[in-house]
Amino acid sequence: MLPRSVDCEASSIGDGFARKAVAMRKVWTVSGADGLARLPSRNRPGRDAMLCWSSGEAAERFALRAARNPRVNPIMLAQFISDVLPKLRALNRLVLPDWSGEP
Repeated sequence: MLPRSVDCEASSIGDGFARKAVAMRKVWTVSGADGLARLPSRNRPGRDAMLCWSSGEAAERFALRAARNPRVNPIMLAQFISDVLPKLRALNRLVLPDWSGEP
């Protein structure tokens, strides 16, 4: 289960994402010409959701759809929890785990 302080855009996916991320001890993001890949939230107008994946293969598969000039970035889970999530919260951004290319 994701910590309560994390605002997850897709809570039904969040549990599976959390289990896989804990098992792998990593999450993957995609960055490109405009920074970390993100989309406008469908559920929370005016907020963006950062895309992340529980496997490097999935991140690679969706990288070209997620960002221009994409780079797949593995992030250790401890760093994701201690550094990335607090920064996202400060920026008022959501987390969209295991994005499958749906708009």
